[in-house]
Amino acid sequence: MTSPVVVDGRLTREKLDELLALGAEHPELDFKATLDLNQPAHRLGLVKDLIAMANAGSGGYVIIGADEHGAPASAHSVVDPKRFDSADLGQLVAKYVVTAPVVTSQVHEVDGRALVLVHVAPPTSGLPVLISTAGEYAVEKGMKTVLVEGVLYVRDGTRTVTATDAHWHRILSRYREGIVADTRGNIDVLVAKVVAGLGDVNAGARLAPLALEMEDGTFSEAVQPYFDRDDGLKELRRFLRSMRDAAGPNNDDSIVQSLALDKLCIVAIQAVMAESRREFQLTMDLFYDLYMKSIGTSDPDSTIPKQSQYGLEILLRLLVVGASLVDEEAWWAVESLVNRPVSDYYIIWLRHALVHASRAGLLSGGRREDSLVLVRARALALANPTLMPTLEGRALIGDDDELPDNDALLNALCQFDFLWCTVTVATHPDKDDGPLFYPSCAALKRERTAPIMDRLVKSESVRRAILPGTPASVWKEALLRVNAVAVTQSRTLHYITWWQTYGFDDYVEEHLRDSV
Repeated sequence: MTSPVVVDGRLTREKLDELLALGAEHPELDFKATLDLNQPAHRLGLVKDLIAMANAGSGGYVIIGADEHGAPASAHSVVDPKRFDSADLGQLVAKYVVTAPVVTSQVHEVDGRALVLVHVAPPTSGLPVLISTAGEYAVEKGMKTVLVEGVLYVRDGTRTVTATDAHWHRILSRYREGIVADTRGNIDVLVAKVVAGLGDVNAGARLAPLALEMEDGTFSEAVQPYFDRDDGLKELRRFLRSMRDAAGPNNDDSIVQSLALDKLCIVAIQAVMAESRREFQLTMDLFYDLYMKSIGTSDPDSTIPKQSQYGLEILLRLLVVGASLVDEEAWWAVESLVNRPVSDYYIIWLRHALVHASRAGLLSGGRREDSLVLVRARALALANPTLMPTLEGRALIGDDDELPDNDALLNALCQFDFLWCTVTVATHPDKDDGPLFYPSCAALKRERTAPIMDRLVKSESVRRAILPGTPASVWKEALLRVNAVAVTQSRTLHYITWWQTYGFDDYVEEHLRDSV
């Protein structure tokens, strides 16, 4: 099941706001209204929850000082921040296990109260953490045991429970993935050498065969020569057709499905870099067909519609592709990605996917609203740099807690976000704003988005490349409408200073008044 919690290890105030805005607990997120480490019950309960989250495979967060809705727990005792040092918490957990997971923490003040954000990482080995020393404390009639030696604790929904045979497949999936990755890595070294040794494609050398199982970096290297030869393009189209079932919404193997969707994303981005317009169009057509097939799909065993989960996976990859278009200035490809209709109140697929993911609780609400979709797309690209090769060699902030203003990846995502909204309005000028677009970038600093706004206002050649034949008056109206919604949403999210207009309306009027 797709979770709205992005476990990226950050401990900033921005990350705290993001998690609090979810307004509810999740398997990877636990709220504790108060916690006194002097009390054995509290101390052992925290250890138990942290170990269970580590065993979840992705790790998780505990926020101490927040109530069950993610608000400062003003009705409870104030948390003593001095007791929650990262080293102390790590030592506390290490007392009860052989190999302790890494635990880090950071204290923030929210509405005058101290909140502690605690992150626990999954074990690097991929193997679960077992209790090696019992955790118990004295009560009136004997001893109360919280941690049982030899027992494995896991998260089941929002509860910490003792693992049963029903949990083992999920518990060991990360370990299995590691073994598969190691094995595949050895194979890919050989494949990479074969690819490198195939010779000059212009000299008629053989093309390396494409396969779903290839490591993404090797696949990216192997697919590039396909764009230079007619026989390669023919074979590439055959490969795209073969991905339909693996990448499709009815594939219950989420690992294979993600591999296939990533491969399609890589093909799209390589097509952009090769300026192969037909192949880019074919890849977007395939993404679109898969998305349309997912509409109305459901899983009776899940509280989240299958359509919403799958739609979000598609949306995240489209945003990454869109960021590459901005970075490469591949304006010719924008309309093919953006203008895909859906027979629904929300008539554009990007807007449709965003709405349904938000309704299913897969994106944050409250102050951060849907900006989380951009943060999640950033996390996807950072986890797999092959999806964002245009940014290779540039300064990306992948490990720092903060998201600095010069984070090239997040900035490109914000710029594409504003761009798709504007293009949608420009191609549907008679439709209301709600069904067409939502600027998720409004919850982040306007400076991240400003470069594309400036390009769209001042560059007639850019506008013409994106939407040939569209008059400046239509562009002007679209820019004003999207900016107005962004300003309104920014005020709603309490970040009014982040999206001040800076005379943007007058700026648009001045530059687009007499343009053709």
